[in-house]
Amino acid sequence: MFEFFSWLKRTLRKNSTSLSSIASSLEAINKHMNEDQAAMEKRIFDSVYKKLSQELIKTAESSKRVKDSAEQVKKDATKKLVLKNSPILNTLHSKGVSINKLQDDGEYEDFLNIARYMGEKHEDIAKFLKKLKATLNSSSTKRICIKNWTDKEISASCQFANMLFKCGILEKYLYFKSPRFEMVFKPSRIPKVINFLTGKWFELYITQFIEQNLRISGTDYTILTNPLVLLPNGKNFEMDILLEINGKLIWMELKTGEYKSYLSKYSTIGKLLDIDPQNRFLILSEETEASCDSLSELYDMNIMNLDMLKKNIHSIIRTLSYDLKVAV
Repeated sequence: MFEFFSWLKRTLRKNSTSLSSIASSLEAINKHMNEDQAAMEKRIFDSVYKKLSQELIKTAESSKRVKDSAEQVKKDATKKLVLKNSPILNTLHSKGVSINKLQDDGEYEDFLNIARYMGEKHEDIAKFLKKLKATLNSSSTKRICIKNWTDKEISASCQFANMLFKCGILEKYLYFKSPRFEMVFKPSRIPKVINFLTGKWFELYITQFIEQNLRISGTDYTILTNPLVLLPNGKNFEMDILLEINGKLIWMELKTGEYKSYLSKYSTIGKLLDIDPQNRFLILSEETEASCDSLSELYDMNIMNLDMLKKNIHSIIRTLSYDLKVAV
């Protein structure tokens, strides 16, 4: 009898352990099933959310394209209307010139303040701008030591770089102060940025600068920027800035890089359009005053660097306004 009870006790103890193990297993299975179900539900939600987001983005992009297209049509119509009623059109027609196309600088509107800063601080940022332009053909990050620059150059260049970084022209920008004095930067290589840094900024700044001073002087004027014209000889030519004051044309070309190969061409076009030599201008971002004066006499046009233009703008406008009024 004792042996029977011992066997029963052992059997119950063994079965109890098995039941406990089975219960634990079932609990674990249930837990995994709940986790799998939650994961599956999350995957379904994420998939649906992603598809809906993609559809919403496509719809928004489509609406934007339609809106942009409508706005562009409106801009083009406005330009044609303004041009049709503009005195400059009659002046050009009298010289056998027609306008084929007017360029739209609207895409650079968010860069106008930067262009203004570049023009106003050009002397102080010149070294950094030169280094920056040299990196545009490379996708690597550039490091430059500015320890030997003046305080004005360091301050202006760092502020300039920070502005470029905030608006996306620079993808990366860091400045390490003393004792390193190192700038680390990487420019964006999208066409709009490259075009802006290699010369468009100069056009935007000069246009703002000229118009601001004309308004201050109270001079009535009409201005066209980057008009593509058909010359009397049947050739197309894109002019940088064309002004009309009291029936007279003032023509300005702007260069930030190589320019000497264009001088003969500009001289020929100026004569072809019968624009007075004193009303033809070539504005350069980089050149000595002595070279500008020498070239002006040789090519029969006003050739100036940026600093010369800033110093002489008031006398230039007074001369233009006076001479043109007398001519009329």
